[in-house]
Amino acid sequence: MKTTLDEMFVFVTIAELGSLTRAAEKLYRPTSAMSSVLRRLEQKLDTTVIRRTTRVLELTGEGQIFLDHARSIIASVELAEEQIVAHREQLAGQLRINAATPFMQHVIVPMIPEFHRNGYSQLDSLNAWPLHYAGHESYRVQPKLRASSGETVLALVTDGAGIAGLGDYMTTDARRHGRLVELLVEHTVERFRPIHAVYYRNTRLAARIAIFLDFVTEPMRGSTLVEQDEPSAST
Repeated sequence: MKTTLDEMFVFVTIAELGSLTRAAEKLYRPTSAMSSVLRRLEQKLDTTVIRRTTRVLELTGEGQIFLDHARSIIASVELAEEQIVAHREQLAGQLRINAATPFMQHVIVPMIPEFHRNGYSQLDSLNAWPLHYAGHESYRVQPKLRASSGETVLALVTDGAGIAGLGDYMTTDARRHGRLVELLVEHTVERFRPIHAVYYRNTRLAARIAIFLDFVTEPMRGSTLVEQDEPSAST
């Protein structure tokens, strides 16, 4: 684009007031600056947009065409600026918070529910929930609030910030004591994720590791939470 927005604005002002002097007064610029802008604009367009006489300024046919488009462009820019300002003042868009886990858990997280109650948004946690929906066993949600830590999500929902899809092992105590309740139970698809103990394949397992694995596995034996495979390599 050859023409600048300032040149359009000056041209529209001159055309609407019909006078270089009055346009200069309105824009708080010297009259000579108005003449320079108009002359530069006509050089860029390679045509005359305003005929100057000793008494009046008159738009040419090309000037009228350019005036209509210039008004439209200026109006569009002003509208865009107004919308940007309005958007900046609204509680909208994505907010990212990075903090050390203890500070996040004990300082930031307790504040989030009140922040939501002030109108920011609702809380979801996962992108796909295990729910029967339209013949599928997964329902995609659009979370308004995400956390990289499951404990952070648990603290948020326990404080009333919204709903979340979390593992049973994380919510057992909260559900038992009534701090959380299950939703959509009849639509929930039961899913299990195995837990693996990974160690180097070609290394003799230290006694302390073997004893510990037996200790933590025994209480969960028979549960699909535990999957016992052959030792696999790890780096």
